Amino acid sequence: MRLLFLCSSLEPGRDGVGDYTRRLARECAKLGHACALIALNDGHLSAVAENIEPDGLATLRLPPAADIGRAVEFRKRFAPDWISLQLVAYGLNPKGVLFAAIPRLQAVVGRVPLHLMLHELWLGNDAVPQLRHRVVGWLQKSSLRRLLATLRPVFVSTTNPVYAALLKTIDVDAGIVPLFGNIPITRDEPLPDDIVNRLQPCPDWMGLFFGGLYREWHPEPFFGRLARAARKAGRSVGLVQLGNAGGEGDAIWKELERDYAATFNFVRLGPQPAPVVSAVMQKADFGIAASPWSVIGKSGAAAVMLDHGLPVIVTRDDFQPRVTASLPPTTDPLVHRDSDALEAKLAAGLPRRAPRERAPEIAADWIKQLTLLTESRP
Repeated sequence: MRLLFLCSSLEPGRDGVGDYTRRLARECAKLGHACALIALNDGHLSAVAENIEPDGLATLRLPPAADIGRAVEFRKRFAPDWISLQLVAYGLNPKGVLFAAIPRLQAVVGRVPLHLMLHELWLGNDAVPQLRHRVVGWLQKSSLRRLLATLRPVFVSTTNPVYAALLKTIDVDAGIVPLFGNIPITRDEPLPDDIVNRLQPCPDWMGLFFGGLYREWHPEPFFGRLARAARKAGRSVGLVQLGNAGGEGDAIWKELERDYAATFNFVRLGPQPAPVVSAVMQKADFGIAASPWSVIGKSGAAAVMLDHGLPVIVTRDDFQPRVTASLPPTTDPLVHRDSDALEAKLAAGLPRRAPRERAPEIAADWIKQLTLLTESRP
């Protein structure tokens, strides 16, 4: 098949969905499919860029307000059998409202069969939403309804059961396509000396924060449980910040260093090349997710840690959705929900598993779904 992938941005390492989309395209190409990518609103560029990447993927990146005709021409030239729109509404509009983007998307998609992957939905889905979230969420949901009615995707998917249940409330039957990590597993790669030296304060237990950290995340009661478990096990704990935490996350990390300096050792590595990220994850003892339990399936950071066989502790449970999902947030035994029982598990040591790339398997399953839909179409 010929597959054209659409997303907001393709700046490497600066857009999680863009990295995911590029990796999905690469895996599909390895399976023998012709793949190309278009970034529709790439704020990292000031001019249109069309390239053939080293792995052979053709890419077109449009800066904001660029003529959509370039994307239409690219699509016609590539002549895809399917288009996959990997949608994050905020990537196309600062408020996440899609009305203005719909004509542009309609022009690019044309009459090609469409797969729509919804990485985010609308605001105001918690049990008691804020008034502002209800208003903005209504606009976001209305614009998504319009997009669905206009583009008429053949196949809609999302990342987790709660989002699938929410889409059901607007009469959309969505499948679940799991996320995989954007960081390839590096085997037997020695860490650079400077990273080894910076990790010296983590001799016993290394807990890892990867990527964004948000104000909705709180250290307690998990930090208290972790400290007690460490005392029981006779261990010291080093907490490592890896990747781009974001402006909010940087401020939170400084507060943690100040408030818990007597309890834990803190190491800040920040953004690092992919091989270093992979090697650090293989040395860590557990990861700490910043996303809520109910939608942990949408966390790219958790997906990377799981690919690397790292136990993931989910300490947030603040998002209580207005719907009941038919499936649990995850069935992966490496994902641990913070609770009173976690302290004993930590003291005993959380088991991990061998690193395993899930991207090839997920891409192959997705291709099978497209193939079945192709064969069933008149």
